[in-house]
Amino acid sequence: MPATKTSEPPAEGRKPLSRPARVTLWVIAVFAVAVVVAIYFGVRNPSVPTGPPRLAAQDFFNDLETGNFHDAYGSLCTVTQQSFTEAQFVNLEQGKSPVVSFTITKVSTAHVNGAPSANIVVDFNRRGNTIDHHNVPMVEQNGRWYVCGEPY
Repeated sequence: MPATKTSEPPAEGRKPLSRPARVTLWVIAVFAVAVVVAIYFGVRNPSVPTGPPRLAAQDFFNDLETGNFHDAYGSLCTVTQQSFTEAQFVNLEQGKSPVVSFTITKVSTAHVNGAPSANIVVDFNRRGNTIDHHNVPMVEQNGRWYVCGEPY
């Protein structure tokens, strides 16, 4: 026997959403997903502020400029200090043309292996109008920023 159709009236249900309402719901859903993703990456890998490494680098460069090599050596990270004695560092710096001025051109920060790090790009103006361009790596140790390069 063939299936028969019944002529029941359609059940009262929800009215379909208008097109503007559907678009609005999609926009809200996409925005909510974007917020969740932004929060996830913000918590997972928070940014490192550039101010503290910049200030520490400025102190180091000021010490080089004024010939205060003892304090400049104190601004080096533990690994770099293990590579150079203070006397070697002082001799190295005294053998170079003196720093007349410096310009920090860029500061970038990141997390490397979960630890905050920074890279400072600086131009040293030395006596005789020579300019040395350096990328100066920095690390944070015990809440303080240190220059951590060979020697910088």
